[in-house]
Amino acid sequence: MGKYAEGTSVPIERSQAEINKILTRFGADQLAQASSASPPAVLMGFRAKGRLIRFHLPMPEGKEFRGTPLQVEKLFAGECRRRWRALLLVLKAKLEAVDSGITTFEQEFYANTVLPGGMTIYEMTHKEVNQSLTQGKPPSFGGMLGFAPPEKK
Repeated sequence: MGKYAEGTSVPIERSQAEINKILTRFGADQLAQASSASPPAVLMGFRAKGRLIRFHLPMPEGKEFRGTPLQVEKLFAGECRRRWRALLLVLKAKLEAVDSGITTFEQEFYANTVLPGGMTIYEMTHKEVNQSLTQGKPPSFGGMLGFAPPEKK
């Protein structure tokens, strides 16, 4: 099965404009984006419902494509366009689910919510949650806060 939006010719700028439009329509403001060269990624963020939300969009490095320089350039550009379309799809689906009452904004954007200090909830908790699932017991979250949970007697 192919990847979503594989072969799209929609320019990145159009996808970005659509993302900004849908976020604004649903009440977001302070839209921002920044690029990272190593590893290549785009950080896209916005504020809505009193929360800062951040998405990390990994971008291709280019070394995964084969062919002539022109072919590689075309494949690379196509993959960048595809990833922006995929991000648009994710945001549309989340916001539509919220708007339709299927879920809440807080539930849909929980992992991407930026905490004081700059980390997202996912970045702050994923190790504890994974360890909890592996061990089959509830997470304490004490370790990430700098203290251990009380000893059971």
